[in-house]
Amino acid sequence: MVANKVKATPAAKNQARKDNIELDRLVGSGENGRIHLVDVLNYLENNKVKATPLAKRIAEDLNIDLENVVGTGYNRKIKKADIEKAHTQETIVSTDVSKSNETKEIESKHENLSTFNTVEGEFEKPNPMRATVAKRMSESYFSAPVFTFNIEVDATELKELRAKLIDTVKESTGVKLTMTDLIVMAVSRVLPKHQALNSAWTDNGIFRYKDINIAIAVGLDEGLYVPVVKNVNEKSLKEIAKESKELAEKVKTGKLLPADQEGNTFTISNVGMYGITTFTPIINMPSSAILGVGATQDKFVPVNGEAKIKPIMNLSLTSDHRIIDGTVAAKFLKDLKELLENPLAMLV
Repeated sequence: MVANKVKATPAAKNQARKDNIELDRLVGSGENGRIHLVDVLNYLENNKVKATPLAKRIAEDLNIDLENVVGTGYNRKIKKADIEKAHTQETIVSTDVSKSNETKEIESKHENLSTFNTVEGEFEKPNPMRATVAKRMSESYFSAPVFTFNIEVDATELKELRAKLIDTVKESTGVKLTMTDLIVMAVSRVLPKHQALNSAWTDNGIFRYKDINIAIAVGLDEGLYVPVVKNVNEKSLKEIAKESKELAEKVKTGKLLPADQEGNTFTISNVGMYGITTFTPIINMPSSAILGVGATQDKFVPVNGEAKIKPIMNLSLTSDHRIIDGTVAAKFLKDLKELLENPLAMLV
């Protein structure tokens, strides 16, 4: 007598074939017990091996099939201890049930993952941009001894100047003049008097840049971009505004080229639009300094013995102490503050 053939939909058969499932193991939910795709998927979910991220990684390194491991965690979830036990049973034929050297080596390799052994979640591989940012910021943070100075700037004149020029710049360039554009211009006019902040520490000595190329940090969800405006000290305010906008658009549209991020001699990072007042920016190597721009807030300040409300901008300068001493950084900030508070001087 020939056994009845298992009844299943084409989709269920394809899924079962893909996952090496014998259909006669399943109970169909369709008419006359016909197996549907949902029955196959439910079977896969109910019989899926559950293991912590750390257990999965150690099992992969030890070439242990999780199907053959009995989990002792909640809902039979496989934990690190279950992998250790399975490996011990496979490799040690003696009364010594201590961990093998191989197991210890694997555990050492994954020691930083142990924190995640008891919590639910999953690992995400960083995208190339995030990995690059992590590498460069780590190199910068751990290679250079740095210090950060903060200073407050009265932005009254700067805001008024922007208001006066915004329409003119828009008519001639098609872009909107920003406070960052004005700060970039001011920095480029002050840097020549403070060469240490436009330098780099190298194995061959201190490299003094002749050009002034200012990188402007642009942050997106996937990572940090630092397009560079080249030879800023030779450009007009309209040229700076136009080039900055073009570079920002390249970032947003994914058209920024590697060459657009090369050659920086100084960096500016403006997070004021997020309400951040002061912070400690990390130097964008090979620069020796980075200027952080915080939010401009109305504050009461003493003016000729009277309390008046002024728009106060916060600046944070992080410097490489191998090249820049505290007095040098302080003088740079003092000169920059004076120019920003009297911005017409940089247009003359």
